[in-house]
Amino acid sequence: MKLDVIDKKILAILLNCGRISIKELAETIGNNYPTIIKKVNKLVDTGVIRNFYPVLQFPGIGVRKYMSLYITLKTIPEEKKQLLVKEFVKNPFLIEISELEGKYNFNMLLVCNYIKEAHETINYIQRVCGDYLLELTAMQTYMISPLNRKFFMEEDLEIDYNKIITGYQPLINKTKLVHIGKQVKLNEEDIKLLNYLKLNAGDSFEEIKDKTGINSSVVDYKIQKYIQENLIRYFTIEIDHNKIGDYQYLLFLNMKGNEEKKKHLIDDLYKNQKQAYHLFEYLNYWEIVVTYCVKDQSMMDEIINNLKKEYGDIQHQLLYIKKKYKSEPYPNVDKVYSKE
Repeated sequence: MKLDVIDKKILAILLNCGRISIKELAETIGNNYPTIIKKVNKLVDTGVIRNFYPVLQFPGIGVRKYMSLYITLKTIPEEKKQLLVKEFVKNPFLIEISELEGKYNFNMLLVCNYIKEAHETINYIQRVCGDYLLELTAMQTYMISPLNRKFFMEEDLEIDYNKIITGYQPLINKTKLVHIGKQVKLNEEDIKLLNYLKLNAGDSFEEIKDKTGINSSVVDYKIQKYIQENLIRYFTIEIDHNKIGDYQYLLFLNMKGNEEKKKHLIDDLYKNQKQAYHLFEYLNYWEIVVTYCVKDQSMMDEIINNLKKEYGDIQHQLLYIKKKYKSEPYPNVDKVYSKE
């Protein structure tokens, strides 16, 4: 799908304000309501917007362990590979599964509460792969962070988010960020609601009520509580880069332990690099892995050359993301929330 200027503005605003009303979205963009609702529906129907979801602090729902798994397989028939993928997707602790081209064949994000669950999941992957498994590398994750994610924008879009009044934006704006170190108190109704919001956070109160059975006023109260407790940081969308003709690459970087350089790079990723979509910090040989969304390989080569000019002789490795088989913002809460 080819995006026009209005499409791009819609996506840019929804990335930060995923529950803004269509009426206010139209006013913010400076267009009429019928045009904007038609365009939003088209972006959803064509799969450009894959889902609406709340950005959570993982420890708040009980997640204490997260790591990236990189898998290398022997030569494998396509039919057998797809059978492996079907098994991987079933595992509740694997919330992201991507097929790669390069040194590794697959990348998976493993999140859970206990080390026992992590150990069992890795054993499960080894059993599923069987004799086809050549190597499984687990990288302990220190930080997971979304970056600009406006890779589709050629120009800057100046939006004063403090003026947006729908979609809980005033409450989000005034709630001071406090990093959560342990799970917050949740009951069965909270868990049901958070499980539903995981992929459906753009639904109306009535739609949520119909699907969960939770009264609209209770849904509203609970979402406000999650924001005030810092469990929910904000609402956003996931964009399918393939649908708009972009490619995703993983760039592995070793900053050789230079904390000053690493801090400078991360700051640069947040402020200046539009194509930088997502960031992992690892306690591993590869200290930083950045997901980039670009138009072609030459743009990726240019990014790497610019990094070398800026940061000197940093070691890197580049992998192409061929396909995403699973991409969820967090696991079902009942799987990771401790009842103890």
